[in-house]
Amino acid sequence: MINAETMKTCGRFHGFKSLYSSVLSVVLIFVLVGNLYIIPETVRDICQSQFNCRPKIKPKFSVNCSTGSDTQHLTSLTMFTTFPFVKNKFDINRNTLQNWKHIYNSPKLILFTGDQKVASAGIKSDWSVQNIKTEPVTEVPALRTLFLESIKRSKTQLYLYANADILFDRYLIEILSSIAEFLKSSDLQSEPVLIVGQRTNVNLSSIDSQGPDAWKKILHHSYTVYTRFQKNAIDYFITNEVFPWKEVPELVIGRVGYDNWIIAYARFRGFVTIDASSVISAIHQTSSNGNFEGFQNGNWDFNRELIKKTYPPFNYGIWGQTDCCRYRVMYDDCSRVQVLKQQDLPAYCDKLNFIPYVTHSLFGTDVHYMGYKQGS
Repeated sequence: MINAETMKTCGRFHGFKSLYSSVLSVVLIFVLVGNLYIIPETVRDICQSQFNCRPKIKPKFSVNCSTGSDTQHLTSLTMFTTFPFVKNKFDINRNTLQNWKHIYNSPKLILFTGDQKVASAGIKSDWSVQNIKTEPVTEVPALRTLFLESIKRSKTQLYLYANADILFDRYLIEILSSIAEFLKSSDLQSEPVLIVGQRTNVNLSSIDSQGPDAWKKILHHSYTVYTRFQKNAIDYFITNEVFPWKEVPELVIGRVGYDNWIIAYARFRGFVTIDASSVISAIHQTSSNGNFEGFQNGNWDFNRELIKKTYPPFNYGIWGQTDCCRYRVMYDDCSRVQVLKQQDLPAYCDKLNFIPYVTHSLFGTDVHYMGYKQGS
């Protein structure tokens, strides 16, 4: 038989249990909210529309973000790419054609190809289609050729090459405009500029990647699953017109090494190098070929062998990582783009090869690389 004292004890227990559950719920809410702010770069805006999303960091604290004007001069941009007709990747490439076409503020688009099916897809997506010279061994074009042809055909402030399986956030030009404003205010706009960043891999195995609006689904999925790939795998390059592409060797796209060499060389020459990984969403559509497709192509080491012949005084595989760039771009607490100079780069970013110094000591000659004195 349950007496009165037992009932009081049970009542107190149930009261305590109810209070415990309430406290636990509040704690869980704080943990969830706290985690959103602890890892801000993995968080995306709550979008009013499913496909009109802009990646940015929400204010961690209550701050006054009303100062200054939101209006800015928009930077003109030429975007270009190339790809062969490969049946199992053609839908991926068409997603890229559609995505770039819908980037806000209308970048100029150039598709370089000699393939009729690829050209037809480009024309259907309202791209300018141009033929391009390819390197005879690899049968793909050199990156310098793509840039030089784009600069010749289109006069804009910035030029962007990306692999044809990369999707971008639709606010790309706004982000680049903020970077351009920083360059102007710092009197760097006339210097050679290189903007690069890490990509984000999105596995297409669980996403419908076919159809004219497939790119929207892939972008939206990327905002919920956001993991950047390696610091030495760069799939897009943005430069201004004064970047000396004529000096760059005939390094071809789609083969290992050209991406790291470009960054390393820009750093060696003292150009403005900017890591935009935190603000530019470069979404790699990962197919069944995986994330190391460059190693699967024929003549995969073509660039490595060519670079070896130029005898660079730096380890381009290390110097050419995104975290070795002199500047990095971040969002502040008001979701404004901020360009910050990195005062202390990782030690490995500036480690030179030993052999050129031995040559200098033995023969008393200046150490040059591609016509430029080392350290100049």
